[in-house]
Amino acid sequence: MELGEFETIKEFCRGFVNPVILFNKKWEIIYCNKKNFLAPDMTLQKLIMCNEEKLKSHHSVLMTVNGKQYCSRVSLHGDLYLCELLTLEDWFDLADKTGVYEKMLPFINNFEHNIAVMWNSISGLSRKFEIEKRFEDIKQLADIRRRTMYLNASAKNLFEFANMFYPKSTMKKIDVYALVEGIINRCNLILEGCCRRIEFIADKNDYFIGANQRHCITALINALQNALLYSRVDSCPIVTLSKSVFTDVPYAVLQVTNKCDVRTDENGNSPDLNFSCQRIGCGIPIIKRFTEESSGEFSMEEKNGIMTVTLKLPIIADEKIGEMVLEESEYTYYNTGIPDIVELKMFEVLSFFNGNTE
Repeated sequence: MELGEFETIKEFCRGFVNPVILFNKKWEIIYCNKKNFLAPDMTLQKLIMCNEEKLKSHHSVLMTVNGKQYCSRVSLHGDLYLCELLTLEDWFDLADKTGVYEKMLPFINNFEHNIAVMWNSISGLSRKFEIEKRFEDIKQLADIRRRTMYLNASAKNLFEFANMFYPKSTMKKIDVYALVEGIINRCNLILEGCCRRIEFIADKNDYFIGANQRHCITALINALQNALLYSRVDSCPIVTLSKSVFTDVPYAVLQVTNKCDVRTDENGNSPDLNFSCQRIGCGIPIIKRFTEESSGEFSMEEKNGIMTVTLKLPIIADEKIGEMVLEESEYTYYNTGIPDIVELKMFEVLSFFNGNTE
């Protein structure tokens, strides 16, 4: 490749927002558009968990840089391989723009329904075994029941996440204080099984926001579960609700705070702090999407071992409150025999801390 052509490709790579790595035909790294992104001694073998042929044939593999995973897309430009690195958030954004989530809804809904049917069948079989005193069978069935619970929790989360991208708006007026208090009270009843609890601090003011209540519950319960799973067993996550005004707009500010239980590496870095390293079943993307859907703001920060997740949700203007339909002001739970998302998430916490999930 001539020098002029190489400089043209380098200039082209500089225009990318994401990291881009150039390889020659021998798969040696010859350029990266992000300064200090790669270590001086970095090689392809250190970046990937497969050989060059697999990378060349698949054109898409996982790469790890500084402990963080990226999905790489490889294209051939003359004698050079151009490799663009995409984060998980990049893929979520692409999926949103191409309507992937809307297309997934029927499949996810079917999956969630059948998991619920399985749960009912397992519960009925468990009661039968108890009557017949088949204790060994009960023990084996308990593990199946627990795994079904995990699948059910992920399916419900994935469905609500995909539903947040659906174009039809279902916004209603929600009393955030009553909703949050009701959810936390239910969580604390379940968490007695592992001697943990969540503290709630708030003024008993009317915090009416316009949002989808199901999505609000999904976002909050994910934040609470993360706070519990990623904090010490002797600590107590704290939820605060307050009112603040930013640029003349009143917001209900909901914060979930917990002491991090994350170890640093030899360089003093804290890779994948708290929420960010989790599967889609209980991750930050759901909470972020809820705030976007509700015209709010999301932030997450760690300071001195304390992790704080903040959701700023616009409060409905007084002149518009009467125009909107009020969602049920308290979180009402109906026992249908199938655990709802609050129970499922807290049962996962109980299982993690070796509590009783029966």
